[in-house]
Amino acid sequence: MRKTEEFDLIGKTYRATQLAAFEAFSEKGGGENKTPVAALRQAQAAVLVDGRWIQLDSRAAVNAHVADPLRYFNAHVVLDALLRKIYDMNFGFLDGRKELRVPTRFLSEVPVPQAEGLPPVIATLISNGLATLKELQADYSAEDAMIQFDAYSVDALAKALNGEAAMKKAQAEARRR
Repeated sequence: MRKTEEFDLIGKTYRATQLAAFEAFSEKGGGENKTPVAALRQAQAAVLVDGRWIQLDSRAAVNAHVADPLRYFNAHVVLDALLRKIYDMNFGFLDGRKELRVPTRFLSEVPVPQAEGLPPVIATLISNGLATLKELQADYSAEDAMIQFDAYSVDALAKALNGEAAMKKAQAEARRR
């Protein structure tokens, strides 16, 4: 499930919510073009000021509240640190993540059609009944989706390996007869 996290950063307390899985995977490849305000708005980022949360959903709010209270760091440094923290909340789990190794005998050169507008992980989860589009748009984080995708992939590989072993065993028994 998506998490909302409160954290201290350069003298202030901030709050942000993980992106929904659909949003995160749609952004992963092209999120660099998004403005800082759009990224903060998407993460529902807020800063605690005098006991109340101020949404960082406009340029004015960002300019007024994303700064080092001691003025040691430039406001751009604080903004970059905040955006990095939000990025890590959403995609930090990918650092050091080991991909499942699929034996090359199970891979082919046949181009796989892609569902337009659906990232492959999302399409796989939906088409295999592991999650609904609504859940991926509202409830699940990118990390949740990857956990489900990895579990599905491990299961599919185990079935392929078991099927291959059963076929070899049946062929060996047929040769003995």
